[in-house]
Amino acid sequence: MTKELGWGIPWGAVIADVLLPEVVSVSLDGRTKEDIIGNMLDVACRSGKVKDRDQAWADLIRHEHEISTGMEQGVAFPHARTTAVDGLVVAVGTSRRKVDFESLDGKPCRIFAMTLSPHEDVQSHLEFLSAMGSVLTDKKARDRILAAASDRELYDIVLEYARR
Repeated sequence: MTKELGWGIPWGAVIADVLLPEVVSVSLDGRTKEDIIGNMLDVACRSGKVKDRDQAWADLIRHEHEISTGMEQGVAFPHARTTAVDGLVVAVGTSRRKVDFESLDGKPCRIFAMTLSPHEDVQSHLEFLSAMGSVLTDKKARDRILAAASDRELYDIVLEYARR
């Protein structure tokens, strides 16, 4: 049975529609949440869909300072609504280093899923975060994601778990 969001959309379809191999990285580098967000933004810019990196950066950091996007179990979802994109842009990455993201459970993060969305498009942003959140609640998925040795392997693992 395919897992679906409340809108009747399969998780795998939501993730596969926006997650591209070029916006996935197993080599995020940084010691602070700002470092990781900057790395994630660089990865997202590979999509060619970020019109204004400086604006996206400012919006991401403003949102992060308003409320931490560190969740639980080593996962963070930095995100912002911004004029820097015309549609949903995502990036997924891992860090070998544990990074303090002021998470709900107080634990550092190593898995990151970032979204940038236009101000008027709330639904696609929520759909992606919900779908990725569902994938990342699975401990086996998190373990495999952290063990991924290449960007392509990480991409394939995320899609595999999204389609279950």
